[in-house]
Amino acid sequence: MSEETLGREEPSGDPVEPPESVDPPELVEPVEADEVEPASSAHIIGRASAVALWGLTGKIVSIEASVSAGLPGIDIVGLPDASVSESRKRLRAALSYLGKPVATEHLTINLTPGTVPKIGTGFDLGIAVAVLRALSLISNDDTGSVIHCGEIGLDGRIRPVTGVLPSLHTALQAGFDRFVVPIGNADEAGLIGRARILPVASLAEVVNAYGGTMAVPALPAVLEMDRPVPVNPELHDLSEVQGQAEGRFGLEVAAAGGHNLLMRGTPGAGKTLLAQCLPGILPPLNDDEAVEVATVRSLRGELDGSDGLDHRPPFEAPHHRSTASALIGGRRPGTVGVLSRAHRGVLFMDEARNGKHTSLAKEVTDECHSEEAREQCAARTSDEERGLSRVREDWAGGARGGHEADLPVSEAVEVPQGQG
Repeated sequence: MSEETLGREEPSGDPVEPPESVDPPELVEPVEADEVEPASSAHIIGRASAVALWGLTGKIVSIEASVSAGLPGIDIVGLPDASVSESRKRLRAALSYLGKPVATEHLTINLTPGTVPKIGTGFDLGIAVAVLRALSLISNDDTGSVIHCGEIGLDGRIRPVTGVLPSLHTALQAGFDRFVVPIGNADEAGLIGRARILPVASLAEVVNAYGGTMAVPALPAVLEMDRPVPVNPELHDLSEVQGQAEGRFGLEVAAAGGHNLLMRGTPGAGKTLLAQCLPGILPPLNDDEAVEVATVRSLRGELDGSDGLDHRPPFEAPHHRSTASALIGGRRPGTVGVLSRAHRGVLFMDEARNGKHTSLAKEVTDECHSEEAREQCAARTSDEERGLSRVREDWAGGARGGHEADLPVSEAVEVPQGQG
């Protein structure tokens, strides 16, 4: 055998059989979207809705929950604050108390839009509904079109929260008309008649309302919440004032035209008494204005709602040492300043012109820091002292127009001594 044929097999004399034919692969027909089988219960995306408040308004928040493989735990994403992040602990304890533990599940909860801060425990109920839907404990898939608001206790009871009224108002403007609220906020939510309200006392009641089955624990409903101590302002009737003709006239002009009023006089002259009489001669608030005032009170947790809407104008008289934060408020829901609480009513700033008001002292000092500025301040004071006579001249021509009257109203009413 030569080197060229080394390693090659010699052909045998037997005939070689042709290879067997191979069938071409069959083409797979595309599957229509309607023919796709639904995902298993482990891949259901639970959905719910809530409201993220920012002042008197808010944004609709879509809550999504998913069960996935991984280490047991609950992750919440979407710019939550500490109180929202802690809801996973309350939810895990509540579901365990109700006989549906999630200790072996990995849950991911998304709060969209992710650019809006989520603050407060009012998101607990919406998060719980989305999780229950993802776990197939709720059969109704329409939970995303319902606004949920409430805090969950460790025993599954739903606790009342602040800001229910502005949440409902925001959601109604966004097109929602169904709401699930704590039973402790039922009266407050009922102040808006066009909303469909479902008050609940326990998380088990929510499950049963959405088509699930869960035993309701025999526990009393939580009806009260920690509310700030109400401060009832001292008000008087104008009939109690003896004399003070110019002071009474100034109040009437301010009430008729919706004007500001500056009263000057010696201590004990009756300036405070006159100011406390002003709410009594103001017209009552209409329904829309009363809802605005109630919304501010709801943010502070002061609104009861059992007596209906209060149509009386509010009256606020902050202490002269109140800080700027106390007057203006803060960014968190519930930190409402005095200026906001006096909305649609009377704000009485006692000792504001004497430099005793701490929050205004710097502004007054900066305004009149130079000799020229002090002369301008003195000139303005002289104009204020002459203002009342100009009002009397225009009173007959325009004051009867009520709030639509545009009068050169006095900014200063001199209150003589001893007639209060």
